[in-house]
Amino acid sequence: MRASEHHSPIDISPAIKLPAWPYPGLRSFRRDEWPIFFGRERMVDDVIDRIGDSQFVMVHGASGGGKSSLVRAGVIAQLQREHANRGLDWRAATMMPGSSPMWHFAAALMSALTGQDVPDHGEAAKTRLRLNRGADGVAEVLSELGFGNEQRLFILVDQFEEVFRFADEGGMREATDFIRLLVDLHHRRLDNVYVALTMRSDHLGDCSRFAGLAETINATQYLVPPMNEGELEDAICRPAVIYKGSVDRNLALQLMRDTRHSSDQLPLLQHALAYMWRLEKRRIASGETLTLNFNNYTGPEVESVTMALSNHADSVLSELTAQEAVPRNTIEGVFRALTQIDDTGRAIRRRLSREELLEEVGCSGESLDKVIEAFKKDDRSFLVVEEADSEREPKIDISHEALIRHWTALNDDRLDENGQPRGWVVREAIDGRIWQSLVATVESAEEGADLYLSKPVYESRQTWWNWRNPTPAWAAKHGNQFHKIEGLFEQSRRRIEEERQREQDAIQTQKRVRILVNWIAAIALTAGIILGYLLWYSSQQRARIQESRV
Repeated sequence: MRASEHHSPIDISPAIKLPAWPYPGLRSFRRDEWPIFFGRERMVDDVIDRIGDSQFVMVHGASGGGKSSLVRAGVIAQLQREHANRGLDWRAATMMPGSSPMWHFAAALMSALTGQDVPDHGEAAKTRLRLNRGADGVAEVLSELGFGNEQRLFILVDQFEEVFRFADEGGMREATDFIRLLVDLHHRRLDNVYVALTMRSDHLGDCSRFAGLAETINATQYLVPPMNEGELEDAICRPAVIYKGSVDRNLALQLMRDTRHSSDQLPLLQHALAYMWRLEKRRIASGETLTLNFNNYTGPEVESVTMALSNHADSVLSELTAQEAVPRNTIEGVFRALTQIDDTGRAIRRRLSREELLEEVGCSGESLDKVIEAFKKDDRSFLVVEEADSEREPKIDISHEALIRHWTALNDDRLDENGQPRGWVVREAIDGRIWQSLVATVESAEEGADLYLSKPVYESRQTWWNWRNPTPAWAAKHGNQFHKIEGLFEQSRRRIEEERQREQDAIQTQKRVRILVNWIAAIALTAGIILGYLLWYSSQQRARIQESRV
């Protein structure tokens, strides 16, 4: 099934529709960006060989290793392109498990088979029910829609590791059904149906939690290898040539050296190249040949391959906050909501719908839309918005976790003038731990117990609450119990107020007692003086009487 035995220069005839830019930036390559996808021809052929042998492949590797791009712009695009010459029609059903893997599988399947971007809701719902029968259900759908011998179906489950998170968050039954379906597709090998999964390698251990999945992975896995120097140079230099430009080879070598030890090598390279290309495009005259060299790389807007990402994101932040178009805390809230800390303490992406973001951030719809629009523009692609389906509204996501790791606004652990961490994700982690400690407090209390915080803890947490202004949706991210914790604060406030009132009453009582004692002492003193005077006067009178008698 190998699509090509050698790699000839790419056809750049006018018949081929080129993307707007030679580099996609931070996000993954899309399938239609295959003309600028270079350097991974060896891997593409390897994956095609694997999937040709068993009709199933698990492509896994480190975050930032280009798994999604390899399958989308490499494998699928090459199969569709080269097999079309033989009259074979490759249909691609691409999905991510998200918040309902079985539904997303059904919707992707119907979209691929009918050619509708958003399939009919009723038909997708019927397909969803059929999938409960495993591979038989898929075969039934293909038969009903007249899927013929000249057609091929490629099913891509991208970011497969999402199914494990979905299972842990209450979706175990559907996750089990979904994995059973995939395992069944591997065993049954339906005619002309091919399945690929992409997954981060650090989730391989999770595969043993589900029956048959570990065995399927062992039989079909493909670990994405690192690109060698020649492949990286192709990925850096060859796209520019298609756009009548060039990248100086010394710059290419420097970029490779600067990212050699980074797990985010590919996204950092693609972003730096895209950023430099656009900056230079704005500087040169129309029609002038565009060449990237060291001057582009060492300028103040770029500085380095990692700072290019942070500087670029900062420039978008400045655009939004200029003239107070969007409050900075709203932008912070959006990116905090779109990240979460996994079990290993690592910050990862977290897809949310617009409605979910509104509930969690607590901002206006107008402000949220401005943030999304500014960060998802094609010349930056820091945020991506999924296509909607007939069942659920589209999800907003950070395009790549490299942004979380390299944008200083997100990961800076230095303290600001208020003693708070500067990085938004660092703050989110600390706030999450504070909330979880409050959750532990209310959950550990016995039913009906009088629960309250001590005065120092209450004052500290109340200051935090006023600054953080948590919403119920945000609380759900860190353990829930929003209303119980609200009650805890109210009970603590009342108790502290009552204690303060008792203290004030005691002080007033003490004051009154002191006044009374002072009055009594004064009266006693006065009485003593008067009595003393009377005794003295009486004594004087007696003395005079005695003198007169003498």
